[in-house]
Amino acid sequence: MKNFLKGVMILLFVLLIFWAGYTVGTNRMDQEDFGDSAVFYAEILEIDGRSMLVSGLKENDVNYRGEFSFQVTADTKIEWHHTDIALTELMPGQHISITFSGGVQESYPAQIQDVSRISLLDDVNPQRDKAEISSVKNYYMNAEELGKTEQSLPCLTLLDKENFVFSYDVLSSYIPMGTYEITDGELIATDKEKGSRYVFEVVDENTLKFIQEKSADVSLTEENAGAVITDGALFERKQV
Repeated sequence: MKNFLKGVMILLFVLLIFWAGYTVGTNRMDQEDFGDSAVFYAEILEIDGRSMLVSGLKENDVNYRGEFSFQVTADTKIEWHHTDIALTELMPGQHISITFSGGVQESYPAQIQDVSRISLLDDVNPQRDKAEISSVKNYYMNAEELGKTEQSLPCLTLLDKENFVFSYDVLSSYIPMGTYEITDGELIATDKEKGSRYVFEVVDENTLKFIQEKSADVSLTEENAGAVITDGALFERKQV
């Protein structure tokens, strides 16, 4: 009887060792298969400060097809085409991949912890295109020999890719503004209210040359109150 009980105990001990080894091996295999982080794909639904609400795409595993929310921290890397971008460049409707290493709190929406990376997957980045389109370019007339301050010099301002403001007479209450186009090496600015045209030869990216015979009158209210624009006057771009 004692030998029988001794044999049972030995068998139970062997089974216990086998089960422990199997459990450790399984856990180790899970870690090797999945690593310390998970990645899934989603569409941005809302961005509120540093909080983001997303909806998992159908391409994901079934566990990542619902709605999720998470916090973007200072340690969260945000990128587009392997280039770092700001959180402000993300917007609802964009598709992203989300890498996280924390847990997922079962709530609605599910709460994701420790998001380490957000990658914008879309081919275009509208926020960057918008910033490029809305960049302002100021071209001041080169009149250093006249000793005039920059504020009193004629200035052609290109507000974006189609709108302009042309300030050349500090005493005039009217400032021409409208749309412009560049064709055949010339920049043609058309005032939207009076229909007046102001034409410049595009010398290079930073230099325009005024063409008087193709342009409307640009005489000053008082000649001594500013710099007179003459034919061939150069307008040079100044960084804003």
